[in-house]
Amino acid sequence: MRSNIEVKNKLTLVSQMGNESCFQILKYASLNGASELNVASAIRTIEGNGKRLKQVRILLNDSAVKIQQNALSYMKGFIERSDVVNGYKGIKKVIFGATHMRHFGLKTVFSGSGEILLEPSFNDFTLIELVDEEIIINEDMFYACDNEIDISLIPNDNNKIKLSGSGVVALKLPVPEEEIIRCKLYKDRLVVNGDFIVLRSANIKLSQEKYERIIDEELVEEVNNVYIGIGEVWILPTKSIYDKYIETNCFENDEEN
Repeated sequence: MRSNIEVKNKLTLVSQMGNESCFQILKYASLNGASELNVASAIRTIEGNGKRLKQVRILLNDSAVKIQQNALSYMKGFIERSDVVNGYKGIKKVIFGATHMRHFGLKTVFSGSGEILLEPSFNDFTLIELVDEEIIINEDMFYACDNEIDISLIPNDNNKIKLSGSGVVALKLPVPEEEIIRCKLYKDRLVVNGDFIVLRSANIKLSQEKYERIIDEELVEEVNNVYIGIGEVWILPTKSIYDKYIETNCFENDEEN
């Protein structure tokens, strides 16, 4: 078959990590395929701010990985997939319940040899390597990890999961990498006024500290999150700014409609 389409890959390797399962972050130079003016304008605005479309690729060599369900774009090679929930059939709801099924059912195991491409996104991605460690992350950040890493729920917090063991983890970031503050704690105390801690070492304990302040001449009780222990905490101080403008934009759109 003949075609004038170039076979050469236009993606740039940003970073990679891992051995038997090699995780890579790839970046597109530019998107030029928008045929509608509003789509082209939106993409140009995003790219004009320095953002580029990125994609996670995983190279398997007789190995296995866990991937967020629906994150698969395509794969090539002799790779089999197995969804955890399929093995439990009729009794799965009795064993796990709705909350457990939501988390465990959204992770799919891919094993074999070949390459896996995950869904591209204008979000930033990052790769981290755990060495016999445990971390707690926001559940919506998880994208993929080595199969040797265990994934478990955090009691009383459906929005966070614990990753335990050794291997590589691919995370989708809510803000650019350069806006993340990696705060090291050693028997120290970190107080945060808000919910913008997205990752922490599992041996760092979280508690809440109440305080009072005056709002519109009324005494209001509020809560700070307090982190104590030894390890690392990822702080996203800029996340509240993005959330603020997203809320403002949604409100303006509702008014227009």
